[in-house]
Amino acid sequence: MNGPRAASRGEEVAVAWFTAAGGPRVLAARSRDGGKSFGEPAVVSAGDPIGRADAAYLSDGSLLVSWLERVGDKAELRVRRLAPDGAISEPATAATVPDSRASGFPRLAALPGGGALLAWTDPARPSRVRTAVVE
Repeated sequence: MNGPRAASRGEEVAVAWFTAAGGPRVLAARSRDGGKSFGEPAVVSAGDPIGRADAAYLSDGSLLVSWLERVGDKAELRVRRLAPDGAISEPATAATVPDSRASGFPRLAALPGGGALLAWTDPARPSRVRTAVVE
C-alpha cells in the first residue's frame, strides 16, 4: 500500500519510498545509468511522515518528491526539490488533508514549461480530486 514510486528522464531514474526502518522517513535515490546503480538515498521527510510518496523529474533536471507528513490530527501534503547538483530545498506544504486512507495517494506530474501538477483526494462529501501547480 505504501510502496515506492519511480520517475525517469532519459537515463536518469529516481525512486522515492517510505520506510519505518530506523524511524519513519521518506527517502529518494537517483540513478544516472538507467537504474543499474543508485546513489546514496537522501532523507526527504522532516518530521512524522505517513508516506504515500511520489516523484517526478522537472524540466530543469530536478527531482520533485511529495509525501504526507502527520501534523497533529491532520496531515500536510509536502513537496521537496532535489536539484541535479544534490542540493535539497526546504520542504513546502501544498495542502492540509486528513491523515486517513480516505485522502488517497497524491500524485505528481511534470509540466512541460516547468513545475509540476500535484493531485490528491479531498474526501469531503462529495469527494473530489484537488490539484495545485508546484513551481
